[in-house]
Formats: sequence, C-alpha cells, structure tokens
Amino acid sequence: MCTINKGEEVRFDYATTETVLTQDLAQTPCLCGSSNCRLFVKSYSDLSTLEKEQLKNAGLLANHIF
Repeated sequence: MCTINKGEEVRFDYATTETVLTQDLAQTPCLCGSSNCRLFVKSYSDLSTLEKEQLKNAGLLANHIF
C-alpha cells in the first residue's frame, strides 16, 4: 500500500482480481510501459500456467481467484 498523489498515474493488473473480462475490456491495449507487459488487458483465465504461478507465488492474487 502507498499514498497516491493527485495527478499520479495508477496502474492495475486486472488478472489479479478478474477471472473473466467484458469483451470490450479484453480488447483494450495495455499502456503500462513495463518491459514484461502482456500488451492487452487480460483476466486470470487468459494467463499461461507460468504467469498464474508467478502471480500466486508473489502473493498478488485476490482471495477469490484460487
């Protein structure tokens, strides 16, 4: 957790909280700029087994995901 300052950009990984996305959101290009960006917004269900394990091992998944 951290303080978010006014005007600060917020980045959010939908794959850590959403198992299914609306069709419109699933088609959204990601603009996070990360070197390991997935290029499009994805849900947990859209991830590879390796990506799912990495999020789980990092403790980044919402409790309802697993």
